[in-house]
Amino acid sequence: GTTEEDDIDLGPTDRRVEEEEEGQPRVSPDADVKVLAVEPSDGTFPANSLIRMLVGMTNKGDKTMRVHGAQAFFVHPQDYSYFMYNHTATGYHTDIAAGHEATFQYMFFIHESFHSRPMGLLMVLDY
Repeated sequence: GTTEEDDIDLGPTDRRVEEEEEGQPRVSPDADVKVLAVEPSDGTFPANSLIRMLVGMTNKGDKTMRVHGAQAFFVHPQDYSYFMYNHTATGYHTDIAAGHEATFQYMFFIHESFHSRPMGLLMVLDY
């Protein structure tokens, strides 16, 4: 179960898009992306706190991939197309060579007004 402090659904971990949809970015089959929430260490997302996440990407392709940045969004838990809040975009501007991986830190603050509100968290990695 969840408590008032951890009603944030991380949603599907793999949202691959096979074909580019109108207005939607395409996801590369050569990118393997993982997101890990590391702080707070108990896995909760309490209001009025700093959240630290690690975003890892493995380049499974044969060409270098450029990671431009990341951004997190609070979304409606039943409709990930309904954005409730946009967090700061962080720029990385890093190349990942074919067959290599890289890990990036992403941090954001959860304002106290989000206390006791269920929501999803959508992470976007721009590459």
